[in-house]
Amino acid sequence: MLLKHFQKTVAPPDLRPYPLAFHFSGPDYHDTGHVDMWAPYLHRAQVPWFVICREENHYASLNARGITAIFAPKEADLRRLVPSHLRAVLYANNGHRNRDMITAFPDATHVQMLHGDSDKPPSYSLLTKSFDQVWVAGQIAIARYAAHGVMIPLDRFRIIGRPQAENLLRGPRRRAREALTIGYMPTWLGYSQTTRFSSLELAPHIIAALGQITPRPHILFKAHPLSTQSTTMHPIVKAIAAAGGDMIAPHTPAADIYNRADVLLTDLSSTMADYLYTGRPQIVTVPQGVDIADFPSARAAYHLKGAADIAAIMAQISTDDPLQTARIALREQLYGAGLDGPPDAPFIAAVRALVGAP
Repeated sequence: MLLKHFQKTVAPPDLRPYPLAFHFSGPDYHDTGHVDMWAPYLHRAQVPWFVICREENHYASLNARGITAIFAPKEADLRRLVPSHLRAVLYANNGHRNRDMITAFPDATHVQMLHGDSDKPPSYSLLTKSFDQVWVAGQIAIARYAAHGVMIPLDRFRIIGRPQAENLLRGPRRRAREALTIGYMPTWLGYSQTTRFSSLELAPHIIAALGQITPRPHILFKAHPLSTQSTTMHPIVKAIAAAGGDMIAPHTPAADIYNRADVLLTDLSSTMADYLYTGRPQIVTVPQGVDIADFPSARAAYHLKGAADIAAIMAQISTDDPLQTARIALREQLYGAGLDGPPDAPFIAAVRALVGAP
């Protein structure tokens, strides 16, 4: 019914001037976050681009916001609706429908960007070998593929930094004699054991332990959008209230939390890598049975193995912060291309080069 409404009210776009497409499929996603995070920088590149939506709800959402999009649920729809002159296609996840697009348009350049940089399996997937180019934040991402046996020729990689970091404030946030503000952003529970790094089930205990610290830090808790329906959320809400913290709406931009926090508490995820850009301390939970040595992006973070450790870690951070030097060095490796000059410049240059724009 929704699709019929849009067919009647939205004229099919004329895609002849568009050399660039963004292929997006996320049947389990409630929003178009993977597109939204790249859209502002694609607009700045001043290259005509449009989104190929494989699910109806995403097509409707983007159209409603004025982003040029088409709905192509089947491979036959791709061949029918997408112009044959298309030069390049961007992707931001490992969705299984990506293969349809690669197969339908073998002469286009297919580029995997993903939607974050982390040490989790999606960031070194074998599926990445299917792409003509792989755009990454920095050298750590390139090394990660090889470390996990995913051998991709080096000339397929392009370092683009992290344009989304432009809204992050670098350096200390706290004013004198003010209690620390700690942002707590656990990842979601995941579909499988290989990506199950969430501390959500332990969160009430961690929050209670933070509430016992003197002076008590101000906690900003932001759940992953996919966690909002979890049965674990009710005890978390109670714990935050008891600790005098704030529950932040799940769809609040992560940068809002990063910029308010003196310290970030998170899980093994791209959130950890994003916050590293600020240079401020972070605490990363370590699930039982996980070898933290397998996660290079966490080597400059304080490792939390249980709620009982939180007081000692916070004491270290509040005094000499012994990981500060290691943190800055790691940031250089992770964001080398985006630390000098505007963070979006490497990405914009890459997009324009991709379609042959001067």
